[in-house]
Amino acid sequence: MDSDWGLDEIGKFVTTTNDYFYKPAVAIMYVLLIAVVATSRLVRDLVPRRPHEDLAAAAFIAADGVVRGLDHHRRAQALDYLARANAHERRQVTQITALLASCTERPPTRWRRRWSTIGNWRVLRYLDHSIWIRLSALALVTYSAFGLSSVSILGTETVDDITQFARLLDAAGSGLALVLALPALVWRTDRRWTLEAVRLSSITTLILIQIVEFAQSQFSALADLLVGLVTLSLISRAIAVRARRRNDVVRPTT
Repeated sequence: MDSDWGLDEIGKFVTTTNDYFYKPAVAIMYVLLIAVVATSRLVRDLVPRRPHEDLAAAAFIAADGVVRGLDHHRRAQALDYLARANAHERRQVTQITALLASCTERPPTRWRRRWSTIGNWRVLRYLDHSIWIRLSALALVTYSAFGLSSVSILGTETVDDITQFARLLDAAGSGLALVLALPALVWRTDRRWTLEAVRLSSITTLILIQIVEFAQSQFSALADLLVGLVTLSLISRAIAVRARRRNDVVRPTT
């Protein structure tokens, strides 16, 4: 209800009539969604977890495990937290690791077993290949180049100020996404900065380009939205897999 009321109030200010539940409504909902997701993503990237936060998370899991036991997933999650904090708080990490070792093994729930089965599907392992990173970068480069060419072709027309601003925003987003995704096609894809650049490119596509697309073409922009979402999921998986492998190397032994 709060979302509907917010959409109703915003629609009254951005339109001159009460017919705003067709054209601008989708764009308004998308902007609100992107604002929440982008803010949480930026906070997570710009303000990384501190060692004492990782220790607190691992200690909470260990305390819960003393009472109810731990399944494999929760134990591995706690060990990942400890691996990140190991370089700063060695004594506390050793104590919490010993506490985790004393926790009894708890069988996973039915939903956890099903999710683990899906996660262990052989087809998902093929997504870890570097070719998917290059394909994601190629899709972003192609999409951004097409967006730049469209803006340049339509830029010769005489339009109002709002449409001109939308085209400038689309061109800026397409250019930025193109520059960020291009290194993954030129340099090695096993470098962290290359993966982060491609992820920023997909986020730029979702934030800048898609806002203009939804404002102009409404529901038909859902097809273009798949480009940003699929590439973002593939790159995020690649970053998570590499971080997990790095934590396995530095993970403290139990």
